[in-house]
Amino acid sequence: MTGKTLSVLIDFNFIINTDIGLIRFIRNNFEDERAFELNVLNKSDRELLSLLCFRNNWNPLSIISTKSNMENIDSLYYSIMNKYEREIINLSTTPVKIFTFVNTTLNAKGAGVTVSLCVHNDLQKSILKNKFRSTYINYNRRDINNMDLYYVKDYRFFTDIDMSVEHRNIYCIYSKYNSDYFANVNSPLTRTNEIMNISTIHKVTEEGENKKWQMEKF
Repeated sequence: MTGKTLSVLIDFNFIINTDIGLIRFIRNNFEDERAFELNVLNKSDRELLSLLCFRNNWNPLSIISTKSNMENIDSLYYSIMNKYEREIINLSTTPVKIFTFVNTTLNAKGAGVTVSLCVHNDLQKSILKNKFRSTYINYNRRDINNMDLYYVKDYRFFTDIDMSVEHRNIYCIYSKYNSDYFANVNSPLTRTNEIMNISTIHKVTEEGENKKWQMEKF
C-alpha cells in the first residue's frame, strides 16, 4: 500500500537454535542416567536435530528425558536455561540459510520496510550485536504488538506473554509440535493469521540417506 511502512520482526530464537545448544550442554555436563536417556543424549548432532524437529513436545528435553523424569522437564528446562544461558548459546547454532536471510533482510531494509531484531534480555542483544547491525526491540507486548510480519521460532513467542495478534503473516521454524498447535488449537492466533513454516533441514531421501545439514556455530 502506497505510503505504508511494513514493520518486520525477527526474533532471537528464530535465528539461534538454542535447543541443540541445550542438549550439547547437558551432554557435556550432566550425563545423569536417572534423568536422561544416555543412548539418545549421545547420538550424533544430526540425529538430535532430526529428533528435535519432529518432536511432539515444545520442550527440547522431551527427546532425552527418561519416562520417570518427564513430569519435571519444564522446571528443569527453565532452571538450566536461566542459569547457563551464555554457555548454552556458545554451544548453539544457526542454520546457514537463516543467517543469510537475516543479513540480506537487514542490508535491504528501506523502501517502505523497517526491520527489528527482538531480544529477551541483554545477553541476547550483546550476542546479536556482534553479528548484525540492526534496530533492537525488547520482548514485550507493547513493543512487538504492532508489527506486520513476524519471524519467530514457534507459537510460544505469542502465548508466553499472552499476546494474540490477528491478520498478520507469521513465519515459524518448522517443527512438528508447532504445526500440530496451529492445526489443532482454535484461537484468534491460529484462525486469523497466515502461518508459514520454514524448513531449516534437508529431508531424508527415499533411500534413507541424510543430505548435508548446513549449520553455522553462533
